Order: sequence, then C-alpha cells, then structure tokens
Amino acid sequence: MFDIRKLFRRNAAPFVQTGMDVQDATVEELQDEFRACILDVLARAMVDKTCVDIEIRHGGVMRDGRHLLTGMLRLVKWDRVSGLRLLIGLPILERGVRRMVAASWAAEAAHFGGLWVHPSGQILERSLLKELGHDLTMLENAPAFVHMDDSAWSAHPDNETRKATDWAAL
Repeated sequence: MFDIRKLFRRNAAPFVQTGMDVQDATVEELQDEFRACILDVLARAMVDKTCVDIEIRHGGVMRDGRHLLTGMLRLVKWDRVSGLRLLIGLPILERGVRRMVAASWAAEAAHFGGLWVHPSGQILERSLLKELGHDLTMLENAPAFVHMDDSAWSAHPDNETRKATDWAAL
C-alpha cells in the first residue's frame, strides 16, 4: 500500500545533476575535444600522426558567448602519403573535422575556426620539395578519367600496407 505521507517528507534525496554544462567548459577541455576530433579524422584518412604537430588556438570569445578555436597542423616529418593527404586533401580533412566537431558536445560551447596546415622548416629540404613538385606535376598531367571512384583516393602504390581511404566518409 502506498503511504501518501511520503510525498510530503522533507528528507527526500536532493536532485543531482549528472550532465556537464558545456557553458562551464574550460578552454583546455574544449581544446582537448577539438584535438581528439582532429586526431580521429587524421587516423581515418591514414595520415601518420608522427608527421603532424597539432595546436588548437583559442581565438577569443564570439558575440554569442562561445569560444573560437582553430586547428593548426604543422607538418614536421615528411611521409609521402601523409604529406600529400595533408597538403592536397586539406578541404576534405577540414570538412571531416567540422562534421566531427558538430557532432561533439564541444559544438555547444565553441565555434570551429578552420583547419590550417603549415610545413615546418625541417621538411623544406630541396630533395623533398623536388619530390613534391614531381608528384604535383604528375597530378596535373593525369587525365581526369584516371581515378577509379570519386569517393575513394588510393594510397601511394609503393605502400602496400595502406588501403584506399573513403574520403566521402570524412
């Protein structure tokens, strides 16, 4: 039988909020979440994470009270596949990060200011730039119908351990 007096007792357990209020998120927590989103997209694009240094810059607070964060990728070690994917595939990678951030809790507390790539001085060696120039020339001279599928970009043929990446999924 139900005791109606229990409804009016004052010693009931207080309401405990278990969720996180995203407006109380620190800049460091937001930077960690943005970094995790970027790392996830880079891993799915098969970019070697040892080739990239990631910095999440805080650009201040926008009019709506949300923070502005930008992903800065510094290409610190040359790997032909990873380097080309970063430099040429940047719009696709940025789209993937935008989607990842939008699906994250951080989207309620921050704006994504874009993804930027900068080559470090270490990779600006003449031999590497010559290799990159050769690869770009090959891409420019390739007929438009050479690719197998618009949604896949195959890894370099010399590297058998990497498989085709579904760029449309990013």
